[in-house]
Amino acid sequence: MTVLPTLAPDVVLQSTMLVLRATTLISEASDPAEQQQRQEELERVVNSPDAWGLITPFLEYDSDPNVQFYGAHILGVKIARAWNTLDTSIHFPLRDSILELTGRAIALQRPKMVLRRLYIAITAIALKLTTASPPQWSDFLTSSLLALQSQGANKEALLEFMTIAVEEVHRAPKGSNNHIADAVNAAIPSFMDTFTSTVLSSTSKETENLLALKCLQSWIGWGLSGNDITTVVPTLISILSTPPLFIATSDALQDILIASAMADGAGIKTITEPLGPMKSPINGESQPEKVEGDSRMKMAKILFGEVVTILRRKVMWPTPAQMQESGGWDAEQRENFTVYAFLLYDIVLELNRLDHSRYRRNVGDTLINACYVLRDQFLTSLLEEMKVQLAQASQQPDIWEASFERHFIEAILFSIKAVHDALTSSNLEPLEFLFHDSAMNALPQAGPHRVRWTMLTLIAEYATYFSTAPSPSSLLRAVNYTASALSEPSLSLQASVTLKELCDANRATLAPHISSFADLHQNVELLGPEEKSKVLESIASVISALPPGSAIDPVAAIVHPLLRGLAKALDPQLDHEAAHQLCIAQLRSLTGCARGLTIVSDPLEEKFVPDHTAISQARLDPKMSKVRDDIVLAIRTVTERWWSNAEITGALSELIKAITATAAEESILSLPPQPLLGIIAEANTRQISSTWLTLATILAGQLHPPKTLDTLNPVPTVESINFIQELTPRILGPSFDVIRDAAYMEANPDIVQEFFRFSETIAHHFLVTIYRLPQNVLSSLLQRATIALGLQERYSLVGSCKFLVTLLRETFANGDLTREADALMDIHGKQMISAVIYAVASSAPRSATVNIGEVLYYLASKRAMQSRAYLTEILFSADFTTKHPLATQKSKEQFISLILAARSGNKTRAAISQFQSVARGLEGTSYGYVSI
Repeated sequence: MTVLPTLAPDVVLQSTMLVLRATTLISEASDPAEQQQRQEELERVVNSPDAWGLITPFLEYDSDPNVQFYGAHILGVKIARAWNTLDTSIHFPLRDSILELTGRAIALQRPKMVLRRLYIAITAIALKLTTASPPQWSDFLTSSLLALQSQGANKEALLEFMTIAVEEVHRAPKGSNNHIADAVNAAIPSFMDTFTSTVLSSTSKETENLLALKCLQSWIGWGLSGNDITTVVPTLISILSTPPLFIATSDALQDILIASAMADGAGIKTITEPLGPMKSPINGESQPEKVEGDSRMKMAKILFGEVVTILRRKVMWPTPAQMQESGGWDAEQRENFTVYAFLLYDIVLELNRLDHSRYRRNVGDTLINACYVLRDQFLTSLLEEMKVQLAQASQQPDIWEASFERHFIEAILFSIKAVHDALTSSNLEPLEFLFHDSAMNALPQAGPHRVRWTMLTLIAEYATYFSTAPSPSSLLRAVNYTASALSEPSLSLQASVTLKELCDANRATLAPHISSFADLHQNVELLGPEEKSKVLESIASVISALPPGSAIDPVAAIVHPLLRGLAKALDPQLDHEAAHQLCIAQLRSLTGCARGLTIVSDPLEEKFVPDHTAISQARLDPKMSKVRDDIVLAIRTVTERWWSNAEITGALSELIKAITATAAEESILSLPPQPLLGIIAEANTRQISSTWLTLATILAGQLHPPKTLDTLNPVPTVESINFIQELTPRILGPSFDVIRDAAYMEANPDIVQEFFRFSETIAHHFLVTIYRLPQNVLSSLLQRATIALGLQERYSLVGSCKFLVTLLRETFANGDLTREADALMDIHGKQMISAVIYAVASSAPRSATVNIGEVLYYLASKRAMQSRAYLTEILFSADFTTKHPLATQKSKEQFISLILAARSGNKTRAAISQFQSVARGLEGTSYGYVSI
């Protein structure tokens, strides 16, 4: 007996007609407003209080599957949204009614879109019941299968129900309740028996076998154990030679390899072990029962060769006709879509494309596994197939308009690209064909073909291959192929990325051909801002491999047009928005140029090593000096006009980072830090920002020479020291005006963190500068640092600790600063220790204990007597005792003793954690224990 309510016949009829009218008009109406109106009417039917009573009559309406679908759809919506409003006494009767309705729907052979909705509804009820308190329906999957079977459900229906149930439970949010998982796992033995008996039975229908394999994939995704998988593998191997089941079986084997409990590599051995007695899927010949290692590997190669063939076919993009017809879906999915989501057509098609992209990425893992097994045979077999297709393309120029051939070759290119990381230089010899004239010329040279896009991505992945290619001709062909795609809007961005990869990896080989890049530079203004930046970076990368003296004119030829563009952007008569966009574009292009010219030092790179002596001489050239001066002036002018614009200051920041470098990475275009630091200091007086402070930190660090094997203790020049001495108050002073108290620090952690990072850099590289600051400036700096120690906001707190640790460590280690060290402890020591103690006892997050401990360690270990006096005075003061009554006299004395006896930061940290637990009342608690 059903617990679902019964509605008056006229109410049911009215709702039925509304569904029929709405679904018909949605599919036929071209007016979006009318479609939206019909969709809203359907939603009102679904969400109405009477909708419970529409479920049964809708499901039993024989004349139209749309009405049947809405019966199942209403059920799903009500379970999701209204379950908690139902009295618990009807939960089980409702479950039984739904199982009965589902069994009847199966018997009446309702469309699969309806049955799937019902299967999902049953699983949704199970999720509700098994997560209740106390849990109920602990055998939902087994009992559901029995209930449906008792009503005459056939094997196909049972397998599809099991597939959907497992997938729905797997997708459900994971919680602490494991009862639903236990209910699913309890059905594994039943499934294993059903699967084996189905696929091995000579009387099973092909549709049953395919559903059984699909169900197996769901169980693999759910998490079949290694033992269960090992049991099922021989069955899969035995049906590989059955042509109608080969694709579905290979899918299941693929899932075992990449998405199962045996995906760590054990799956390969498990799959290849039983290959001995099987028939080859290629020639049907039986193998000896006892197979040695070489024979097993031979069979593994046969299997993976077939897997690669199947995957190459499966990664082919659907043709435009398939996309328009179905979005790549099967008939049931199309039917479901037709009923319910006309308004989302374009979105759904796009999502389908995204799904296929994700699928292709996942397939890449299996292709890599196959490549490890097949080795040289992998590329050879794919390229042989490609030769045949390209030979046809050369005889039929219009072949690229034939979808199958186009997508066939694209899939081969994708497969080769996907295994790049699995190939070594010894495996790459077959690629010579791919970059030969015959192959490159046969590929499409114009239009937005996906083949072109995939070929571009392949070239980018294999950019380093050309440095070991037999001759530079293949590299030049790849560059020309890439450059020709820059004019195609849909390919332009990828082409610019590929060009950059090629030029970075092969700059020395391309340098003799620099004149060939002239046309590319002339047309660079036709590109978008991002593409233009990458193309200029590519050209500059090749220029960097020229003798520095020969690079002066090409660099000037690139930079001057960009500076003229910046001058135009700064013209007050130009429209504000146009000026803004032009300025950003020119700054990004300059950044690309600077990055291309800067060669990061790599002692392992033998192909190209820059000549630093020649670079230094070329920098003295008057033309090059003028270019650098013009860039500094442009940066100053842009900063003065746009200092408050976040987007432009971000672009300026990227340019300054790219165009400055250490001595080891300096190019003929690199700017010295001093004038840029002056510009940053001026901008910092107008508006304090993390951007300016970050740049100040980077550039100040560049004024200190790096350590080398020849100079282990480098010393900055007198000029650099004097410059930093003048600069530091200009950076700190305006910062003090805004960083006044804890409230500001809590609200602006990005600025405060960079402020302390700048201070830390000065303390590390230019320590004397700190003690030459005016006394009020030094006091203000240390005052901000001690305030930050009391913050709960972690980034500012840690930044303060790092600055203080660097200052204390460098000061106490410098024998020439003994007087300054004494003054630091006399004037500021008590203030710092007090801030540390109060932070430990109450305010600071426990995750910052390590950083706070380092501050106290350097104070107590280097100035023990003063630290003892300060610790005693602070810990036993009336203020501390009142605020932290849980800290007993014994715990305070023990804390002081442990701190002063500590000979390492770890010992200090342990003492702090112990005292912290006492002061905060966490001693003896599990939280206090685990957070030490």
